[in-house]
Amino acid sequence: MNKAIIKKAGKIKPSPTMIIDGLKAVVEAHKSLKVTAEEEKTKRSQIKADKEVFIKKIHAQKEVMLFALDKSFKERHLNFENMFEKLDQAINSDKVELASHILGSIVDLAKDTPFRDIQRTISDFHNENVNMIEI
Repeated sequence: MNKAIIKKAGKIKPSPTMIIDGLKAVVEAHKSLKVTAEEEKTKRSQIKADKEVFIKKIHAQKEVMLFALDKSFKERHLNFENMFEKLDQAINSDKVELASHILGSIVDLAKDTPFRDIQRTISDFHNENVNMIEI
């Protein structure tokens, strides 16, 4: 800035109206700052609350997924166990066609992945139209 302008500005005596207007501007700025600070505090509180809800939702989804996986693998284990038992019975009874049919069923079960159902469960978590997830 030009030194002459700064020197001239220092020599100007403010009128009482200018002083009052300046004080009003400071007070208004302070009020605005307080409002903004309160709004930001409210936003931070909401973000924190949303975070807590989201974390609880993740934990709940984890529990459902672990339960679904456990149940699915237990069912598969029982199914395989039963099929192999029937296969042993068919072999011991020389029932070749039955043994072949049971082997086919074992292969089909082995090809079928429980993760397809799990994927459906995950999709249901994100679908707002799904009110309840059955496992």
